[in-house]
Amino acid sequence: MTYLLIFILKIFENTVNTLRLLYTSSNQKLLSSLLQMLCSLLFITTTSLVVINCNDFFIIIVFSLGCTIGSYIGSLLEEKIALGSNIIICITELDIMDQIRSNGYKLTSTKGTGLDIKNIIFIMTTRKKKRKLIKLLKELDENIFVMSGIAINENH
Repeated sequence: MTYLLIFILKIFENTVNTLRLLYTSSNQKLLSSLLQMLCSLLFITTTSLVVINCNDFFIIIVFSLGCTIGSYIGSLLEEKIALGSNIIICITELDIMDQIRSNGYKLTSTKGTGLDIKNIIFIMTTRKKKRKLIKLLKELDENIFVMSGIAINENH
């Protein structure tokens, strides 16, 4: 029973801790603080159970497996929640700005000079819509160069 309790608590703790990091990076201080309190309670509980039973090597394995699975589940949840915004910067030889706008995206563009003149396009999007946007860009120009970064200023 102790094995199962440690395993479940570690899964829960690591899942919550991953979500806490997500909310911390999204500047949701109150929620991330509450999640940190929950993580601390779970950590103290599971660590105490392991220390009390430290002569049992299998309990350490169960503790580690719970950490691993909890981190994995947390990363899956983070991917589904996908808070925040991304800036997509793309470089193309084609004039595709109107098609991008007609798909509901706001953009800023400029000309880039090098060997050839190219369009440099800056597009703000939510993380949830990022993959859809990149797919659209690749459909519009299979040779497009796309870069993605985290947007700090989310006033778009």
